Amino acid sequence: MKKITCTFHTGFGVAQTQSPEESDERRGIDVSVSSIRAQVSPQFEIALPNGNISQHFVVYFNDLEISFYLFYRVIDGNIGGDITFALSLGRFRPYITFFQNVDFEKLVEPQVSGGDVLLVPTSKYLDRQRGFTPGLSYEFFRNLSLELLLTVNDIFKGNLTESKVVDEGVDLIPRISLTYDGIRVSGNERGFFFKGLYGQTIYSIRYRDRFNNPISSKLENRLLASADINERLFLEEELTFDTPITVWDNDKINFYSLGGYGSMRGYDPDSISAIRFFRSSLDVEQRIFGETEITIRTSRKKGSFLRIHQLRLLYLYDLLVIQDKLDIRSSADSFMSLGGGFSFILSGWGKNHFKTQVYAAQPIGKNFAPIFYLRTSLFNLETGTSR
Repeated sequence: MKKITCTFHTGFGVAQTQSPEESDERRGIDVSVSSIRAQVSPQFEIALPNGNISQHFVVYFNDLEISFYLFYRVIDGNIGGDITFALSLGRFRPYITFFQNVDFEKLVEPQVSGGDVLLVPTSKYLDRQRGFTPGLSYEFFRNLSLELLLTVNDIFKGNLTESKVVDEGVDLIPRISLTYDGIRVSGNERGFFFKGLYGQTIYSIRYRDRFNNPISSKLENRLLASADINERLFLEEELTFDTPITVWDNDKINFYSLGGYGSMRGYDPDSISAIRFFRSSLDVEQRIFGETEITIRTSRKKGSFLRIHQLRLLYLYDLLVIQDKLDIRSSADSFMSLGGGFSFILSGWGKNHFKTQVYAAQPIGKNFAPIFYLRTSLFNLETGTSR
């Protein structure tokens, strides 16, 4: 069984534990939330209808690891990426990440009024974030590590409609995280799946320009479990709970934007705003036709063929519970969706494998039409090694 390098990305496409996920609005921080399931080691991915295109790859020079992540969200007008240099020193892993993100159109501006979240009518913005994150990870036991890091994020936001600067400054975000990374790829090239457990808890404090000017602190929790049942059913369950702990500046309180591929399927992207939220996402894949493969010969050369295999039916269920008020005793709203489709893997280019999912998701109790999704992810699996 080979361990896969796992990188988890937020909606802005920067590593969750290596670069910031905050994007300031005039009265708040708009944090796009995205699934960690979608980012377990793909090197290239395309997702529709959002138009997400991402590229991720890692190179090694002895004990030095260099990882690149680039993304372009065609529909949202969002482009950016990061590069990380990490050094393996036994149980210690120091690293530094450099990142930049540009959003050409911020269409929603959440504001606080009487403790409630309000969505202000849309305006066009230019939102630029750039900076760096030094960090140090220490592995206590196998798969269990503690991480200390500091993000320095230079922010500029301009209102293109009114030709004025909305926000400008430097965010300082120290963090501490505890991570258990037990995700593995099991099987071989003719039939592989991800299995194991991933869990992470992050505590962070956000300052503006200097450390004696705190804005807020928050707690982020992630849990991802993946397992196979009797070799025919494959389950993936993801749980997320994010909440502010202390707020010193109500004008810059944390907001979360959810909805769409990666956070709440069946809903439009960033259509749900919250101050705190709990999310449960379940995917069930059922193998069909046993081990049947479809083989397509591409040339007369020996071994020149494509394989379509691991045909599966896909069932999904998403649940989201949110609060849009600061008071944790306030009422909560819930959102649910059900969906289904199919998936398969296309192989035939050496160690490269394309996994394709086609499915539709329907909100429950909402008079919305179902949304159809297409996701194609490229995995490169090399047997006989461990990383």
